[in-house]
Amino acid sequence: MRLTTERLILRPVTKEDFSALLEMGQDSRVMEFLGPLQSKEDVQNFIDKIETHLKTHGFSYMAIEKKEDHEFIGLMGLLVPSYPLPFSPCVETGWRLKFSAWGQGYALEAAKELLRYGFEELRLKEIVSFTAIINKRSEKVMKRLGMISLPSENFPHPKLDFSDPLSLHVLYRKKNPKSV
Repeated sequence: MRLTTERLILRPVTKEDFSALLEMGQDSRVMEFLGPLQSKEDVQNFIDKIETHLKTHGFSYMAIEKKEDHEFIGLMGLLVPSYPLPFSPCVETGWRLKFSAWGQGYALEAAKELLRYGFEELRLKEIVSFTAIINKRSEKVMKRLGMISLPSENFPHPKLDFSDPLSLHVLYRKKNPKSV
């Protein structure tokens, strides 16, 4: 599956993305709210999870590359979380872009196309997104996507210790406009 926007191509993650993923995973700015992918084994396990999710659900993280030069700039996708959340079952959208791609509107552009795909082609009724409450950059993208957050739905992430500064998460939701 490939999706395109004016400036971007979203395509399956391939083995050729390994080095770019490793480099991105070692950048503390990119991984500040995600936890690092520092070793080759970490990156290979991550790619394996992406491939397994794609086989199981028919969608997963996708590589993002620029149309003009095919530069890999990050990942974005639709995922079914593999752990229970207070609002499960759900499909979430998430992203990570390399630092040099920040501030250019790529995350918003790719996310809009991904939401369109999720709602129009997969016919999802709702897509959620969540992040550490201190991750204001990602939260800004969620707001620009028209996603809605209720403070009463903030939650401690089940995979993090409550004392971890990243534990408290904010949840954003967007309903499929055709199923409302």
